[in-house]
Amino acid sequence: MASLRPLGFLLAALLFALGVSAIAWAGLREGRLPDSEATQALGALLPSLSVAAAVTLALFVLFRAGSRHLLRGAHVRDLQSLSALETVTVVLVVVFLVAESFGSFTGTILSLGLVGFGLTLALQRPILAVGGWCAILFSRLFRVGDRIEVDKMMGDVLEIRLFSTRLWEVDATTGRATGRALTVSNALFLEKPVANATLDVPQTFDEFAVVVAYGSDLRAAEALLRAVGAEVLDPAQQSAMAQEYERVAHGLPIGTTFPRSPTVIVALQPAAVELRLRYLVDARHRSQVRTALAEAWLKALGDAAGQPVPRVG
Repeated sequence: MASLRPLGFLLAALLFALGVSAIAWAGLREGRLPDSEATQALGALLPSLSVAAAVTLALFVLFRAGSRHLLRGAHVRDLQSLSALETVTVVLVVVFLVAESFGSFTGTILSLGLVGFGLTLALQRPILAVGGWCAILFSRLFRVGDRIEVDKMMGDVLEIRLFSTRLWEVDATTGRATGRALTVSNALFLEKPVANATLDVPQTFDEFAVVVAYGSDLRAAEALLRAVGAEVLDPAQQSAMAQEYERVAHGLPIGTTFPRSPTVIVALQPAAVELRLRYLVDARHRSQVRTALAEAWLKALGDAAGQPVPRVG
C-alpha cells in the first residue's frame, strides 16, 4: 500500500520549530536569552508557527482518517492519489509560512490569487476531475468493484485515479461484458447522474419478456411463465433478496414494494399480449438468468411455440 508521509514530516518539523520559537519567545520575556535579531526573529514566528502546526495537525488527522476508513478495500492508486493531494497541501502550508516569515503575507496571497485565477481558467477540466475524485471518495459514489452507469456507459470499476476512473465495459442492455476498458474523466461524475447497481446490495430488478398471441388463455400463459420462473429462480433466494432490499430501504421515503416471489406484468401490444416476469437477480448475472429463462420458456411451450397458448381443460 502507498504510504502517506508528507504531512507527517511537515508536522514533525513544525512541532520542532514551534518548540524552538517558544523557547526563544519565553527566553526573551524572562531575560534568559540575549536580545539579538536572531532571537527576536525566532520569537516573532511563534504565532505563525502555532497556526500552521494546528492546521497541519488537523489535516494530518483528516488524511489519516481518509486513508483508514474512506479508502478501505479500494485500489492502491486511491492511496497514491491521496498522497499526491497531501503533497499539494504541504506545499500550501510552506507557502503560508514563507509569506508570513517575510512579512508580505497579504501581497503573496494576492499574487497567488491572481495566478490561481489564471490556472483555474487554463486547467478547468483537470480541476473538475480532481473535484470529481474527491466526490467519489468522500461521498462514496462508488468503490472499486462496483457496477455503475454514467452518461450511457456501464461497467465495473477497475481503478479510481486522481483524474480518471477505469471501467470494464458492460453492455447496458444485455449485462454482458464487451471486453473493452473505458477511461472516464472524473469530471463527468460531477456533471452527470451516476447509477450504482451494487452500492448497498448486489441485486437489481430485472424483467424477462415474452409475447403470446391474442386468443390465448391469458391465465394459462401467466401460470406457465410463473412455473418457468420457479424452475429457474430459487424461491428461497428470491425471498431472501427481497428481505435484504427491505432492510436497506427501511426508513427511506419511498413506496416501493418488494414481493417475496417473481411477479407477472401484462401489457397490450398491437400484435400480441406481452407478459413480463419481474424478479430480483445479481446485477452481474442478468444475461445468464435471461438465457436460462428463455430456454425454459421454449421447453415449456414445446411444439406449441409460436401458436396461441391453449386453454386449460
